[in-house]
Amino acid sequence: MDTTEQNRLPKKKKSETEDDKRRKKIVPGSLLKALVRPGGGESSPVDGDQVIYHRTVRTLDGVVVESTKLECGGRGLPIRDVLGKSKMILGLLEGIPTMHKGEIAMFKMKPEMHYAEKDCPVSAPGDFPKDDELHFEIELLDFAKAKARSHHELRYSIASDDLGVVKKILNEGEGWESPREPYEVKARISAISGGGQVILSRKEEPYFFTFGKSEVPEGLEIGIGTMARKEKAVIYVRRQYLTESPLMDIAQDLEEVHFEVELVHFIQVRDMLGDGRLIKRRIQDGRDQFEILVWSERREWKLKKINKRMTLYIRREASKLWKRVCSEITTEIGLLAENWNYLLAGLLCQYIHGLAARGVHYIHRPGPTLQDLGYILLPELGQDKGYISESVFTCVFISFLLWTFHPFIMKSKKIYTVLIWCRVLAFLVACQFLRVITFYSTQLPGLNYHCREGSELARLPRPHSVLEVLLINYLIFSSHMIFTLVFVLTYQKYGSKRILKLLGWVIAILQSLLIVASRKHYTVDVVVAWYTVNLVVFFLDKKLPELPDRTTVLLPLSSKDRTKEENHNLLNGNGVDPTADRRPRAQVNGKIYEDSNGVHTDNATNGA
Repeated sequence: MDTTEQNRLPKKKKSETEDDKRRKKIVPGSLLKALVRPGGGESSPVDGDQVIYHRTVRTLDGVVVESTKLECGGRGLPIRDVLGKSKMILGLLEGIPTMHKGEIAMFKMKPEMHYAEKDCPVSAPGDFPKDDELHFEIELLDFAKAKARSHHELRYSIASDDLGVVKKILNEGEGWESPREPYEVKARISAISGGGQVILSRKEEPYFFTFGKSEVPEGLEIGIGTMARKEKAVIYVRRQYLTESPLMDIAQDLEEVHFEVELVHFIQVRDMLGDGRLIKRRIQDGRDQFEILVWSERREWKLKKINKRMTLYIRREASKLWKRVCSEITTEIGLLAENWNYLLAGLLCQYIHGLAARGVHYIHRPGPTLQDLGYILLPELGQDKGYISESVFTCVFISFLLWTFHPFIMKSKKIYTVLIWCRVLAFLVACQFLRVITFYSTQLPGLNYHCREGSELARLPRPHSVLEVLLINYLIFSSHMIFTLVFVLTYQKYGSKRILKLLGWVIAILQSLLIVASRKHYTVDVVVAWYTVNLVVFFLDKKLPELPDRTTVLLPLSSKDRTKEENHNLLNGNGVDPTADRRPRAQVNGKIYEDSNGVHTDNATNGA
């Protein structure tokens, strides 16, 4: 069987890892996360990433048990682990992937989530209270992809299997060749301890050594063996790889050294006969067909590798998106079951509003157009361009509708779709009630083209049946400004993109001008809508219960122990226990569970 046929064979399903088996043991409520300081960016670490973090462990009374920070009695040396490779306690294995770079979070862990876990792969220090519930404060300093012996595609590379040597690329090098025994190497090298103390100052003159002759510490040599010409990198070397060498003396208390290396040049040296009698030193690279062939094959291999990686990435992200959609649907269905009556009442009022407008049309009497300052200042667009304002409103309506459904697909979310629409419909109903009273109490001659004298639709004929009145074919019709202003005000409060907030107000002003220029309403109608809608929204917003903020509200993993009243209080942004800790908390694995059926939704740190 050739290689092509072998590649076409279906690959075996990836076996379940030990970490996956450990995650299945997590009990709801055994791990909670409180956000102390938000991080930056949208990405979070995943399996295969190296994470660099500080850890401070405290009892529930605030007593420090252990810490890596200087200010808490530690050595100031952060922890470096590779997710999926390093041995970690279960709480951090599940909690760190929910964090962003620069974030500080407090994880409250039951004993089974740290060192009291059955068959825990990490041993607890001698006097560590492993049977107590503890607070783990984690500061995620940095994270990036890490893969063994790679120096082109990834920011980090693991140069040793036990993670004792890890390289961080600062500047990419040239070519594909790396030094190996017995190459002659020139490199500029400086070193600091893990606590920041200078051990070896950088010199302008490169350091010359022969690879494989123990002329530099073992860990440094392993790291340089993954570098290309003119590459610049930081090589993190732990204690077990800090061997004595002519380059520097190694102090006994050093746990880790950070070497900054610039690989200036290396010369290929080969023992042609294997007995030391004939040594070849390559002074200058050749330019024959072999080098071109190697370069071409390498480029083709890299392209195939990139395509494969992209396919795997799309497949993985699609799976995550589907899970996110399913979990959000389940949560919104639960909210819909509790609030369907409010939504139904709001939609019914939209229908009643349409009936009221049609009733006004029946009693309308056409007459001369009243004098209007807006008509003097704005030129008339004409009947053939009346669609412009309709198109603007359609864009506003669709954009707002899509935004209210963003929690179904976005990882970062701030609102619940059902609850935001309950609020929006409440604003609309109040505004439309005032509007119905207004146009029944004061009947002005309509100025729209179909309401003017001579138009067949200026007066509607008496209906032949009740059904003819009830089957209206429009609901929103001329209340565009009410809808637009309600949408803009709602996004102003619950949205997060400042540019979109500004754009919303610009579009509202533009739509006001287009309505007057299209001669669909008098200027006074538009002006009244502007201050009436703002007043209604302002007063109703004070009276209605505040929506829960999904970035700060703490909902336990399990709701078996919560009453229906407590669930209702949580959804309305109120805590169950007034004496409880009010620090913002979010579920550790980005999930919120509702009721007892395991429903969950993603919880993120930013709004859409």
